[in-house]
Amino acid sequence: MIHNITEGLGIAAPIARGERIGLTRLAALALIAGAPAIAGAWIGGFVTSDLLGVFFFALAVGAAMQVVVEVVRYVVRRAPGGLQSGHVIGGYLAGIIVMYATGLLVA
Repeated sequence: MIHNITEGLGIAAPIARGERIGLTRLAALALIAGAPAIAGAWIGGFVTSDLLGVFFFALAVGAAMQVVVEVVRYVVRRAPGGLQSGHVIGGYLAGIIVMYATGLLVA
């Protein structure tokens, strides 16, 4: 969920600001956001190294934590009431419930 935030924000931010965005630019943003995941999955399917696995998972955790820090800073600056706002807490709890519910569907 956390890594999808960066992809979604990077693509939706120009639209949210009210800018008119062409289909070409939208496709380019989608390619920038999605191509590394496709390449990583393809390469990862052929490389079986525990050391590389640990390295890339550590890299992914660091990137995810950086996203969390940036999103929290943004919410603190922009949301009325900061992190203790009812909307922020409600959104967080709704996300947890949806993740739990979808996890039950798979199990």
